[in-house]
Amino acid sequence: MNKINVSIIIVSYNTINVILPCIQSIYESEFTESFEIIVVDNGSSDNSREAITEHFPDVQIIESGYNAGYAGGNNIGYKYSKGRNILFLNPDTIIHKAALDHMVSLADSSAECGALGPKVLNRDGSLQKSCYLSPALSRSIASVLFLDYLPFWENITGIKTNYMFDEQTHEMIVDCVSGCCMLVKRKSLEDAGAFDESYWMYGEEGELCERIREKGYKIIFTPEASIVHLGGASTDSHSFKMRLHVERNRRMFYAQHRGKIELLLFKAILLFDTSRRILTSITKILITAGTNKKHVLKLTRSCGLFLWQLGIIRQGDRPFKNN
Repeated sequence: MNKINVSIIIVSYNTINVILPCIQSIYESEFTESFEIIVVDNGSSDNSREAITEHFPDVQIIESGYNAGYAGGNNIGYKYSKGRNILFLNPDTIIHKAALDHMVSLADSSAECGALGPKVLNRDGSLQKSCYLSPALSRSIASVLFLDYLPFWENITGIKTNYMFDEQTHEMIVDCVSGCCMLVKRKSLEDAGAFDESYWMYGEEGELCERIREKGYKIIFTPEASIVHLGGASTDSHSFKMRLHVERNRRMFYAQHRGKIELLLFKAILLFDTSRRILTSITKILITAGTNKKHVLKLTRSCGLFLWQLGIIRQGDRPFKNN
């Protein structure tokens, strides 16, 4: 039996502005169980390693020597961890008091629980998405055709496309929780395997949760524990590189967990969606006589994405490799 209850793993890459308050919040959270904090440094150049050692000498720092990404960095930390529960935590988070106690108590009390996540808040107290549904063709079609905006769509078809914010008021079994703060039992990691490093960034927690669920475990969302995620509200969801990387990872997910036929259908759905975006952007540019640079930028991004989806360009295979 492990003496350490929780190993808290934080992957850092030039995060000196946020990681110190994050670690401080862990110590101030009044966590009553034994724990260790492991920071995996992905080649930072901002003196964050020295600052962590100075302010928190008990924190174990592991230098990866390169930017291993979210998945690779967490896997390195996992190899060094000793706890029977593993908390994967982003450096730009603040842990609220009693959050860790509640999460660990819930995990320990449920034999079926493989992983769980808390309610995630923006810095202004508003809700971030804290849990997600697993990818499915029916959801993709409904989303691309805007069918999920129709009144009573879910009641009529039974097809759910998202967990709504008003659902995040009670504990529930979900498909996936946010990777910014995810508690995973060591036993479920041993059974399902660690993060798939081919994802590198974006969607890796969803793929891990999928494998954990395939092993028969439950993924639980609990609003009784809460954290603040400072970076979630400012993520540039329209970034060209980010969209390429997200789509690449979604394709990998379908290839790994849905099979060849669903993968081909999913690719067709993406092509249709990108074509629609191109036509929409062209229409808006014509209406505004090209004076709105935002529409031109969206068109450029959509055209690049379309060429990538057709295999004409190969950008995006690993767009963050040298960053």
